[in-house]
Amino acid sequence: MSAGLPACIVLTTQQWFDECFKRKCTVFHFPPNRSPRGVDKLSNGSICLILAKPRPGAPREEWVFLGEFTVKNVKLVGGEDFHVYASRAVIVEEAPPPKPGESSWIIEFESLTRYRRPVKKAECDVRTSTSRKPLKDWAILGFTFIGSEDAGKVVEYVRNLAGVGVGEREVGARPSREVLEGVVARVLRDLGFSVQTNVRLPAKGGEVEVDVWAFKSVGGSQF
Repeated sequence: MSAGLPACIVLTTQQWFDECFKRKCTVFHFPPNRSPRGVDKLSNGSICLILAKPRPGAPREEWVFLGEFTVKNVKLVGGEDFHVYASRAVIVEEAPPPKPGESSWIIEFESLTRYRRPVKKAECDVRTSTSRKPLKDWAILGFTFIGSEDAGKVVEYVRNLAGVGVGEREVGARPSREVLEGVVARVLRDLGFSVQTNVRLPAKGGEVEVDVWAFKSVGGSQF
């Protein structure tokens, strides 16, 4: 993504994503009369990470990042004018179109991408410069704005867990420490290890902070 731009996370459904990808839609709309905090701060080139519920009522630990899109334009559209964008949007029960007298924020976008390896929200340990909790513990209700100071780190982290190669991102971008921690943690989990990140462990003279701590029990012994 372009340096210095904010990013965001949009929460939707597997149904929306599959239909959008199939039809090559280019409009994401929010439910009528909602005011997603920070949506008007997105810019042309901002990245939106797509977090989806695999099915209605799915618990948060099953929510997954399926892909992303690039913002072109953001605007507030009245119900009288929504028909102009309706053919490029996916209408789902959770986000009906605005009626006359109502209005909806819309994001016009391009470059819709499906990740080769969906990323569970529960795997994301990255933090922003102001967040007390990692992404996996964020309460995402529909839209989460990520300021420009943290956008690159968060987007890069999710992309790396999704297996998006360097050639599909900025050429020459150097992964941050948080991204490398995430990659190592995911590989160890795939190998059957129990994994913790940024954990403090007892040591001679006090405690030490370990970036990635993993262990596995084999035949009664712990490795």
